Amino acid sequence: MKSDDQESLDVDEAVDIDLPDVDMDPFSGIKPFLLSAIPLLLLFLLKFSTKHVQDGLLIFGLLLTAFRLNSTVVRLIQLKRDYSKIKCLTVFFICTGIIAYLDIALEDVDLKKIFLFESITGKAKNGIGAVWCILYSDGIFKLATVGAKALVVMSGPQVFSFFRRGCLLSIVELFSQALRAIFPGMQLTQYIFNDTDDAFFSRYFCYLVFVCFILFKLYQVFIAVYRIRIPLRYLMNQPDLGKKVKVQDVFCDLSQRTLNGEAIRLKTRHSEQFYLEEDFYHWMATYGVHPETGITMCPIPGGNGHTSMKITLY
Repeated sequence: MKSDDQESLDVDEAVDIDLPDVDMDPFSGIKPFLLSAIPLLLLFLLKFSTKHVQDGLLIFGLLLTAFRLNSTVVRLIQLKRDYSKIKCLTVFFICTGIIAYLDIALEDVDLKKIFLFESITGKAKNGIGAVWCILYSDGIFKLATVGAKALVVMSGPQVFSFFRRGCLLSIVELFSQALRAIFPGMQLTQYIFNDTDDAFFSRYFCYLVFVCFILFKLYQVFIAVYRIRIPLRYLMNQPDLGKKVKVQDVFCDLSQRTLNGEAIRLKTRHSEQFYLEEDFYHWMATYGVHPETGITMCPIPGGNGHTSMKITLY
């Protein structure tokens, strides 16, 4: 018979036995197949849907370029005085070059018809084609907005202060939103009225949809134009958001340096903070909130230079 020590040793040895790992995922064998089938799926799409795939890739590349250039503009604004004017001009020329190239390369797409509320391809029967055209024209407007903002960035702080430059960026953004709300989606008007049925109910329904469509777009335009009043008022009269005082050897959190001379003083319930005037107003144009408490003090929509990349389909 085995002793108690031998039995406990046998139990420990049994516990330490390594068992082979068993993959309990039932889809483990399917995932490699799906990954290997992606090229086949792409070939299938290119073979049987070549036109729409090409349009989709063109629009995707256009929106991706606008998104990347928009990030560059935002970064240049964050650099304050250390931004590069060469990069600003580069962004501007890239935007204008892409727009000019697409206008020349796509002969069947007349972008100027957008401002006449016409289909830029002249084809109103194809609903998917109309959607592609709307996305394309919306991407062009976004690219033009980014290019305009790149020029505005160059105006500060030599021509305009950082705060007024933020107001200009906000006006450009809101004006762009108003244009993007009214023009690109208007190409759907021909598609709305593209009905061969002359029955009274059918025509009445088309006009009802058209009126609702126009009212919705006008509402979006009104909201964007109404919001312009805020940065426009601040552009004309820069507000006094803090008291100017003279300080000596005071550290500024925004500029990360010691201040000697005039500074902006902001009081809170428990303390008071001092900021360099230029950095403080740059912060206000970008974020519009108190640096310490986060309370909204000076809301400037789009003052940070960011261009809205929201897709406009109507």
